[in-house]
Amino acid sequence: MRTDDPLAYSETALVAVRTLRAYSRNSRTHDEAQIGQIQALIEQFGFLVPLIVDEHDTIIAGHGRLEAAKRLGMEQVPVIRRPGLSDAERAALVLADNRVALNSSWDETMLAKEVAFIQEAIDAGEFDFDLGDAGFGEVELKDLAEVLAPEPEEEPPRELTVTEEPAVCRAGDRWMLGPHTFTVAGASLNDLRAADILIIAWERQNKGEAVMAGGGMTFRAKAESLGIEFKRQDTKATKARHKAD
Repeated sequence: MRTDDPLAYSETALVAVRTLRAYSRNSRTHDEAQIGQIQALIEQFGFLVPLIVDEHDTIIAGHGRLEAAKRLGMEQVPVIRRPGLSDAERAALVLADNRVALNSSWDETMLAKEVAFIQEAIDAGEFDFDLGDAGFGEVELKDLAEVLAPEPEEEPPRELTVTEEPAVCRAGDRWMLGPHTFTVAGASLNDLRAADILIIAWERQNKGEAVMAGGGMTFRAKAESLGIEFKRQDTKATKARHKAD
């Protein structure tokens, strides 16, 4: 049965808590932590969202709020009555009230800004509030803070140079650069040094390690086995190689 007037059932009344009954087939559950959060919000801001009940005072929406009210010792709570529903219509409204809200999403940037704004007010002593009571855990609050963190500055391109030391790469070497395979084709010293530079640049850019195909030895490990190490040459992060003493 559709409602012609959307405001036909908008009137709020105070009803004794002892007369209200839970809907026996309610599929939505509330754990102790959530009941505690609802209780804290009522204490902080008041009982602002009425329960929805039918003409028999069976709850359609607000089971968690009722439980919190009981723990606070409230004798009355505000309700909105929606009479005239069939069993199937009541069941549909119970499910819809619980489910539809879950289909929304967050604007993470705006959410992070709001959380930061509230936290700043709390830290300044403007009011006493725990964001955990709003349903945010420590890990989630940390993740939201990172949303507003400034993007790290990109490092400027850095020049790679090599000295006249032996190359790490050898002709025919096959290196795994992440999902890619790099085969050293050239045999001249310049070709091998160019291969070294390519691998070093790939490792720097991808923050990974080149691994020799089939052998499992990393590029750095092979360099060390040959007595070659890599050092910063100057403040511009130019790299050079020299043979270890």
